[in-house]
Amino acid sequence: MLVNCNENNTLNGNDICCKVYNEFNLLENINNDIFRNLENYNPGNVEDWLQKLEEEMQRTLRFIIRDAGEECMHLSLNSFIDKYPAQVAILGLQFIWTITCETALINAKNDKRAMSESMKKIESILSELTTLTTKELSSLERTKIETLITIQVHQRDVFAELVKDKVKEVQNFEWQKQARFYWRPDQDTCIVSIADIDQEYCFEYLGCKERLVITPLTDRCYLTLAQAIGLKLGGSPAGPAGTGKTETVKDLGRTLGKYVVVFNCSDQMDYRAMGKIFRGLAQSGAWGDFDEFNRILLEVLSVVAQQIQFILTAMRDGKKKFMFTDGKPCKLIDKTAIFTTMNPGYQGRQELPENLKVKLAAAGYKKNDILSKKFDVLYKLCEQQLSKQPHYDFGLRNILSVLRTAGETKRSNPDKSENYLLMRTLRDMNTSKLVAEDVKLFNSLVDDLFPNIIAEKRRFPELEKQLEIQIKQNGLENHAPWVEKVIQLYETALVRHGIMVVGPASSGKSACYSILLKTLSVLSPEKPYKQVRMNPKAITANQMFGKLDVIQNEWTDGIFSDIWKESNKQRKQHIWITCDGPVDAIWIENLNTVLDDNKLLTLANGDRLQMSPDVKMCFEVENLNNASPATVSRAGQIFISESILGWQPVIESRMRGYAGRVNESISTNEAPIPPFKEEELTIVRELFSAHMDDGLDFVRKEVKQVMNVVRVNQVNTCFYILKQLVGEHSKDNKLEKDHLEMLFWFAYLWSIGGILEQKDRKLFSDFIRKRSNLFPHRFEEDETLYDYFVDGNSKKWKSWKSVIPPGNFKKMTNSKLVLFMFQLLILELSIQIQDPEVMLYKKINFSSATTHNIFQFTIQDNVEKRYRVYGPPANKKMVVFVDDINMPEIN
Repeated sequence: MLVNCNENNTLNGNDICCKVYNEFNLLENINNDIFRNLENYNPGNVEDWLQKLEEEMQRTLRFIIRDAGEECMHLSLNSFIDKYPAQVAILGLQFIWTITCETALINAKNDKRAMSESMKKIESILSELTTLTTKELSSLERTKIETLITIQVHQRDVFAELVKDKVKEVQNFEWQKQARFYWRPDQDTCIVSIADIDQEYCFEYLGCKERLVITPLTDRCYLTLAQAIGLKLGGSPAGPAGTGKTETVKDLGRTLGKYVVVFNCSDQMDYRAMGKIFRGLAQSGAWGDFDEFNRILLEVLSVVAQQIQFILTAMRDGKKKFMFTDGKPCKLIDKTAIFTTMNPGYQGRQELPENLKVKLAAAGYKKNDILSKKFDVLYKLCEQQLSKQPHYDFGLRNILSVLRTAGETKRSNPDKSENYLLMRTLRDMNTSKLVAEDVKLFNSLVDDLFPNIIAEKRRFPELEKQLEIQIKQNGLENHAPWVEKVIQLYETALVRHGIMVVGPASSGKSACYSILLKTLSVLSPEKPYKQVRMNPKAITANQMFGKLDVIQNEWTDGIFSDIWKESNKQRKQHIWITCDGPVDAIWIENLNTVLDDNKLLTLANGDRLQMSPDVKMCFEVENLNNASPATVSRAGQIFISESILGWQPVIESRMRGYAGRVNESISTNEAPIPPFKEEELTIVRELFSAHMDDGLDFVRKEVKQVMNVVRVNQVNTCFYILKQLVGEHSKDNKLEKDHLEMLFWFAYLWSIGGILEQKDRKLFSDFIRKRSNLFPHRFEEDETLYDYFVDGNSKKWKSWKSVIPPGNFKKMTNSKLVLFMFQLLILELSIQIQDPEVMLYKKINFSSATTHNIFQFTIQDNVEKRYRVYGPPANKKMVVFVDDINMPEIN
């Protein structure tokens, strides 16, 4: 496909050809007529010129592969690999293997040593390739060598099975079912044979791409799909998430020199959009793989089935042009193929691959047999013994990211033992996503599989030093467990382009991202890091990705697609697009091809937007309860439990006058203003340390809260109430210790115990009274501390009854009614005491009919837009009270 050549859209046609030829390192050997033909070719229509360019690309690749087919058996392995690019070198290696195997099978009846001698030759090639991985190689060269090893390991295993089964005939099905590669000089082409189907190699330039580790299951898929292609049928691999369905189709395409166009299907696709895609595939002869095909609406699928049937029927009839479903003629190239991949269900997890040794060998590990077994056993034990968390993934994609890190670790530490390196990689790459309760068990599993090995954690001295500086400058606390999570985020970003930071509110997720990006920007000033945030749950799927106007047939980009285009267009900075909000299948499934190795955003209008190396797709979520395994397996997870940060670092930051969070819009050079005087600060610290944890534990274990609130939120509330009270009571005067402590207890009472029912408030009140002697000694019947406040004049506890004006008030025992009446009272009082020239007030009642648009329009009607910010009229403030917030639909 031409799209593979045009990696840089700014190149003209001749530049593209030069780019391809230069990578081949064969410019001096190519007939200059090719260039002259292109220079003189000016048909007027750009599509004709592009068609000619595609033909020249295929002609050039055929020319190079012809040379490789003639030289592969004569040149030394190193010389052959150096001379030819990755795509041709792989094909040459497959030529060598096919010739070696067939020669051995033909001679096996007469020569008993033929099979064993050929096995030694195949083993020697693999050994030579593995040795090359220890050399200094560029990124492209390393990918090339690792891919060659991946292919050769499979070829060795296949021949070993033939030897084991005592196969001695070329016609034996065990040999015939394999993909066999031949250069046919009489036909001047390359033939790939699988069983009784002979496919001509398509000669499309695919570049230096990683190849799939081929397992026995993959072989069966190749056999089935190749038969389907030979019979002019489609293919539909199905199975759980992360089992390699799409990658198998793509790898079969690479085996046959064919580019595979991957589309991520969604419920936004209609029959017209699908018709355009099918028409394009038929006219170009490309392969199309429709991932998550069963997400298309049922009524659309019925039409799509007819569209596919029209194409396949025309191919079987040998037509060059056919009438499509829209009644218009369509050109047809019979090399096209259509595949669909689906997840029929998510019950259970996939089996781990048996030959991890392939990738370990490609990474340069000599003891790949033993280490692959340990790897496999560890992951099976993790699935069986660790707790069942929605964000846990021990499947193929996780394995691949661990193996990439293992390879990099091996190259940077060539002198250390392989057991040590793999043990450290497995531990460090998986600890980040574990909940606190599973960490100890996981570490014991690792220790059992790698006994007597003590591996220190991988360190990043330069990053950690700058990280400490940024934490200090932003007014945060250098809390070791949380800092470790920031480093784990960095480690994950090195091997993943999709990242999910999972954890409860106020656990430090946003600060993790912000501090890391600030640190990386300092370390890389020539190309800084920027974060672009959005809340995907605040908008609909159409507003996020775009919408097609059915009547006018016009496409309108969504918010996310617009951000995606702008982020991938620029090259001056690294951009991390962060979706901060709940994850669910309504929108996350549209990003499946972004998060997997395709790195491609496919839209309902047919646009396919490639992901730049400078962009990462990030998520910040509380949990992944509503995410499918297909989504979870595609991203790297870092789990931050509530206990990692705790409340102490947050409050300490606030006591030093900082906001306790990173806000890029606020200058970090502003001097912080401490909320308390120095003497008061010491007392407040002691009170928080002595009583906060006990109170938080009490309300969780002994009573029932009316809603779940994270501990940090309650502690923050206590701090802010206390700060406000101290400001009102001190009036620039020093507060006595007892007075300050009483204010603390009042704030403590209403922050930690504010969300308790009446009967539980009695228990909490009794709990507090035992912790200090500063409370009233006598209470009237049914009275609790909730009935008292601290009087600023007398510096003593005073009953709320003393400030209620005279009148006939009926006593109410219904706590919910009391709470409701209390809310109304507070609101009415607030409205009465506020000056409307200074403070505006708006009350909004939610109901089951309330939508996000209604709420947005209501707010917009009461505010003004100033540049890019909405707010009340100048010099005024505004209070918006939302009543019955839980009434609308959750989504």
